[in-house]
Amino acid sequence: MSSVNAVVEALQAVQQESTPNEVRMNAQQVLEEFKSSPASLEVVTELIGVEHDSMVRHFGLTIIENALKFHWKGFDVDQQASLKQLVLQIIASGTKSLGEEEYYIKSKLIDCLLLCMLHDWPQKWPSLLSDLVEIGSQSDTQAELVLKGLFDFSEYLIRLNKMGIVRSRSQVTTMRRKQLCTSFRSAMPDLFPFLHSVLAGQAQLYIEARNVLESDPSNAEAHAAASSKVMIVQIAIKCIAQFLLWIQCDMLQESPVLPLVVPFLGDPNFAPDVVLVMKKLLFRKHLRANEPYVMELFDYIPQIFGLLSEPLFESLADVHKLNSAAIGVLAEVGMLQLRLWRRARSDRKIDPDAPEPSLHPHFGSFVESLMALSDAHPSCDVQTTLIKFWRRFLDSGLVDKSESVGESDVLQAILSLALKFLAQPDPFDAEEGSMALELAKLDYNNAEEGAAAKKGLERRAAGLIATLTRRDGHGMVAYMTQYLAHLFSSLPNDAGIGEDDEPARELRALCLMSSTIIRSLPRKCLVAPDPESDAHYLLARESDSDSDDGLFSRTALVMTPQGLARARGSSSGPQGAEAEAAARAAAARLEAERAANCEAIAGALQGVLEFSHPSKAVIANQLRLLTSFTPFLKHYPDQLQETFSLAFSYLTYKDPSETEAPVSALTEASVEIRGKAAKALHSIIIFVGEKLAGQLEGLWTQVQELDEADQLRHEEKACVYELVIISASKSRDEELQRAVVSTILEPLLAQWNSDAFAGALSSPEALLSSLGILGNDPSARGQLFAEEHLAFRRDVYFVVTVVYVVAKWSASWRSRALLPHLNTLLPSLLSLITTLHGVWQPEVLANVPEFFESVFALPDETPTATLARASSLPSHELDAGSQLRLFTYWMDSVFSRAYSALGSIAKIRDLYEQGDLAAMLSASVFSNLPVLPNRYLVGITMSVICALFRMCPFAMREAVVVPILVPWIEFMQEKLPAEWGAFYERESSGSTLTPAEEVLVDKDLGMLTTCHARFLQTISFRLPRYPRDSDSSEAPAGSTPRPQLSGMSQMPSRAPPHVLESEPLRLTYLQSAIMLVRTPTLSAVAIAVNVCSRLMLHVSNVSEYQYLLSSELLPALIEALAHIEEESVIRNILALIMEIYCRFTEVVPDVTRGVLSAVPDVTNETLAEFEGALQAASSSRARRELFRQLLAGVIGSNVVHKMYERGSNEDTTIEHIAAPSRSEAGNDDETMGATAGGL
Repeated sequence: MSSVNAVVEALQAVQQESTPNEVRMNAQQVLEEFKSSPASLEVVTELIGVEHDSMVRHFGLTIIENALKFHWKGFDVDQQASLKQLVLQIIASGTKSLGEEEYYIKSKLIDCLLLCMLHDWPQKWPSLLSDLVEIGSQSDTQAELVLKGLFDFSEYLIRLNKMGIVRSRSQVTTMRRKQLCTSFRSAMPDLFPFLHSVLAGQAQLYIEARNVLESDPSNAEAHAAASSKVMIVQIAIKCIAQFLLWIQCDMLQESPVLPLVVPFLGDPNFAPDVVLVMKKLLFRKHLRANEPYVMELFDYIPQIFGLLSEPLFESLADVHKLNSAAIGVLAEVGMLQLRLWRRARSDRKIDPDAPEPSLHPHFGSFVESLMALSDAHPSCDVQTTLIKFWRRFLDSGLVDKSESVGESDVLQAILSLALKFLAQPDPFDAEEGSMALELAKLDYNNAEEGAAAKKGLERRAAGLIATLTRRDGHGMVAYMTQYLAHLFSSLPNDAGIGEDDEPARELRALCLMSSTIIRSLPRKCLVAPDPESDAHYLLARESDSDSDDGLFSRTALVMTPQGLARARGSSSGPQGAEAEAAARAAAARLEAERAANCEAIAGALQGVLEFSHPSKAVIANQLRLLTSFTPFLKHYPDQLQETFSLAFSYLTYKDPSETEAPVSALTEASVEIRGKAAKALHSIIIFVGEKLAGQLEGLWTQVQELDEADQLRHEEKACVYELVIISASKSRDEELQRAVVSTILEPLLAQWNSDAFAGALSSPEALLSSLGILGNDPSARGQLFAEEHLAFRRDVYFVVTVVYVVAKWSASWRSRALLPHLNTLLPSLLSLITTLHGVWQPEVLANVPEFFESVFALPDETPTATLARASSLPSHELDAGSQLRLFTYWMDSVFSRAYSALGSIAKIRDLYEQGDLAAMLSASVFSNLPVLPNRYLVGITMSVICALFRMCPFAMREAVVVPILVPWIEFMQEKLPAEWGAFYERESSGSTLTPAEEVLVDKDLGMLTTCHARFLQTISFRLPRYPRDSDSSEAPAGSTPRPQLSGMSQMPSRAPPHVLESEPLRLTYLQSAIMLVRTPTLSAVAIAVNVCSRLMLHVSNVSEYQYLLSSELLPALIEALAHIEEESVIRNILALIMEIYCRFTEVVPDVTRGVLSAVPDVTNETLAEFEGALQAASSSRARRELFRQLLAGVIGSNVVHKMYERGSNEDTTIEHIAAPSRSEAGNDDETMGATAGGL
């Protein structure tokens, strides 16, 4: 008793703020000594009595928890049984009453119970659940504790199933996890009726008390009774929702759930949990229409709609969260009804005796109510949820396919709803204080997320329109033309219409709708069929004698193959005549619809061409409309010239107020219209460029005139050049292609090689001076960069962009139009890359003024589209920070274009015949690599290195590409480990970077690692599966040997040797792949494991590689298992470990066995037993399973825990039980779960 008093006094001393430090330290020492004392468990029952305060009782429960967590396996059987009975005894005696007990006391007690369950249930404690049911039937206090324990245990098992494996110190193996889940599911016939009875009894008592309060609000006894029942009813409903994932369907018939919980739907204490029960009930798999509880869901739909009409909470956030969940339940209920109806209809087709498919009697009113809700609710997130139901509704076949959009009220309502979603404003652009804005702030973290959600809603709405178009193309075309005429006629002639105003949004919705309709229109409704097609056979037989011989030659697929076969099989007789008559009628009907569709679309396009409006927002949408008609122009080019001319005219657009202004001073609105015109022209050229190839000369003359008149910015000129190149690529005139390339490149190359350009690119210092970084005094101007600096920047980007465009489209032409310019173009491009690389040298950056240092730091996360728009604005309209970000954006863009242009030039086979190519590339592209940012190394990897390797002829790879690849791989082999080491060092010791900058570093480094892995994968393409000079014995253990045909070995190989089949690349390649296995990037590890598997067969007979694979690759693979989560990657790693072990154990036994012996919990005895079992294994699968068991300790530590916050409290989870801290784990020499030694 004295020790208990000492503990109580020590706890009070620690708790009081006025306690002196010396006394506090002595008290803490007393507590620590008591916790570590074996006698603490003997007196712990005296500490947890209700007569003590909460802190003392919590300390007593902590002692029990520590004993269960850290010393369990050190106890004998009797001590373990006593500890388990102690926990049950505490639960059976109960805590304080429900409203008085502290929450953390109950949570700590539940933690102790769950640890007991994880240790011994069910194999050593099969009666635990029945004991808990008996205890829970005693009183409300015990019932709450038992239900909370069952809820937490169920939640823990569900989380185990989601992740598969837990933290290393818990070591819940897959077998143990399955055992726990199976046993818990088997116990449901006993647990669920208990839970059902507790909820039924407590709910009845709560309802009675609530009824008394409604009649007499001042009744204190009824108020206390209702308050005491709220907590237990809440945990019971939560358990119902949790147990729905474990029970069988017949239990719901014996113990119905919905009649119990639905009465609480209007109570704010229980409404969210009741909705959760419905949600879990809907997400059960393999629902059948004959299950009673399925139809019950539809009976309670009015209550859910009633929940939406009357808010239960004062907080808008709580109301919206509940309403969103309830609307999600409504959508799922509707989709469930449609799914069951379609399933019943399919069963009816298979079995004619099956019951007739039917819908719920109130399904029609449900659809009407849901339509009204979709039309009225202001939340974009809720609309996204509901639109899934409408898409499923259209696909269900409930509406007769013969019913057109104009005849069906439902289809018209869905179409109006889709148009409303297309024209809906951005949720964050709503008026301040509006409901739409308030809900958007609740649904999304920022405006970017809201904009992305709006785009997602637009895509889903376009999907609805596409479904309607495939259903009734003729009707949708007619609706489109009518809607277009209505909008154009009702549009106010107001130049002040903005992009966010309703007329502009309606026009944008029209653009999306027309584009979707024309692209989704079935081909037979738009294009005349091929007269040579098989479907034309029947009708073409009599085309010569038919008065309208063009009618039947233009029909499309009007008959099914079966009907066509029947019609062909009989040219006479009643059946043949009826088939021909039906085919002619269908053909005539289809032809009439096709003609009407073409006429309507042509009329709509003509209306767009003739329309004019002063508003810039309207003009931008007019150009979008032109783009939407390009699929139609591909088949009917009559209006192509007029469409192209209109779009081209807007390429030189200027606002009336800017008529005299130079193109460099245009406003953002004018620049945006020019950009929309460029996009429209690009779309037209891509779709129908071959029909404009004959007008290239006139187009080029027009461009020259506009350029001389200074009407085109560099962006528009680059766009026109690309249009000309694309048109030439669609032409077969090789002379025309050569003339186009020469006409574009010759003046550009002359400018590039001019004295001004050559001087600016002669050195990094000269380039920075020309760009306004060195020798720049911003204070003298009031802006950062002078106009000559900006002009030089624009010229460089323009030249590089045009070179990239020309190389991209013309490098693969048969005319070899780019080849005559290669000797001039390649040195200039390499000189630019060399100078750009030199800018990042430390001695050059040391001279950069401090104000411009941020240019060469990490870029921020400003979206690229935002920077692209800002780059078109005059410099004086931007602040200093924006100008610096734009300079960084310019540098990144020039680097990217230059690398991409070089990668396109690599497609020219004549490039590799230059004897000094490797030296030229090493001195330019591969110069100053250590100082380049990671994002530029990514560009070199993907645009240059991979292109060179892929396009270089096989016979020349050894001489041209290998001298480049070996230094590059060696460089990456040194850089990546150093970068990752620095990253983790900053993580552990503290970083000088901001969190956003740290994320960017991690992102760039991860991308570089993955790109390097993909590059190694590219090199391994076409590597033979087996060595060319090996026999079938070299095949992996358990795999199918390579077939050996008679005389096959004497036949010479046609394929040239692969670069990985010889030195010096092979050794460097393998070392780099092993390095990637040690990186934390999952995709890089997966690729590296695959390439090591492929290469290992080719080097397994070389002693140097045998030692490398055993001493380097094998430890790397075992280390990778400690952090890899993907099961497929784990399987590949295990297969490779098994292959290395089986091949090299006899060759380098000490190394191989030493590596495996270093695995935690793997002893020499375990390894010897394992080797014996491995020799006795009869198949590759059995050997792989043995390796999995051997490395179970490593595999069990490879999951990073993530807290699942939905439906659970952090305080109620037991992650801190299953995963003790590092200091606590160090004192525990035994762990739960199976170990490799036990296996």
